[in-house]
Amino acid sequence: MLQDYFYYSRSERVAALTLVILILFFFGLNSYLYWRPNSEPPLKMEVLLLEQDKVDSLAPEEIVLAPFDPNLAKQEELEQLGLSARTARSIINYRSKGGKYRYKEDLAKIYTLDSADYIRLKPYIQLPGRPANFEPYKRKKKRQKRRPKFDRLEINSANEQDWQELRGIGPGYARRIVKFRKALGGFHKIEQVAELYGLPDSTYQKIKGKLHCRPHNIKKINLNTATEEELKSHPYLNWKQAKAIIRWREEQEPFDGPHVLQTFFEFDDGSGNYERLLPYLSW
Repeated sequence: MLQDYFYYSRSERVAALTLVILILFFFGLNSYLYWRPNSEPPLKMEVLLLEQDKVDSLAPEEIVLAPFDPNLAKQEELEQLGLSARTARSIINYRSKGGKYRYKEDLAKIYTLDSADYIRLKPYIQLPGRPANFEPYKRKKKRQKRRPKFDRLEINSANEQDWQELRGIGPGYARRIVKFRKALGGFHKIEQVAELYGLPDSTYQKIKGKLHCRPHNIKKINLNTATEEELKSHPYLNWKQAKAIIRWREEQEPFDGPHVLQTFFEFDDGSGNYERLLPYLSW
């Protein structure tokens, strides 16, 4: 009975065989169509070809080496020689600012021009070469002797500019001399200029013959009315001496002259301030 179950008639066997053949045929056809090479280039190849076309379209024009004068050449002419637009502009900008190329070697000074381009173009530059014994011309400035505005400088009326007319006195010294004079109340003799702190004695010796002094406007300090601040601000008085003067006025009596200062131990310091101070005192 099992044998009858698996038994096929002749027509059934033919139909089954035909079905198998059709299945194999369609399977093989599908495989053939799937694996067949595409006649059109892949997308990646198309992109590469497009990029190459762009590169070709941007390719520089053919370099044409020809004689040229860097003083006259235009931007386009310089670029045709194989120079970049930036270098061509630098060459022209140098001219527009008043520069002039006199020798071939002058072109090498353009900082955007590399040595390889200069060597390549040097035979075509229509300029002479620099002589072997060439020395850059340096115009010697003729030093004009400045005539001083005075024969001798009056030290109590001279301003900072006047002091700078003297050899060795610059703006710094001139400013400090005027400031020192104001603090003193005026100079009463030429030698006081030498007291300026930091002024070299050699400089003073050079200028002292060109100085003179008119001490008619000396500002004096009144021993009986000057405040402590006014007293100690004078270059020839310190704060101890100023306090001693104030204390004498308050505890003793008004000053009738400067001689009493000699009795103050504050003035017995060996500084010589008493003698230097006398021309500036009143009472």
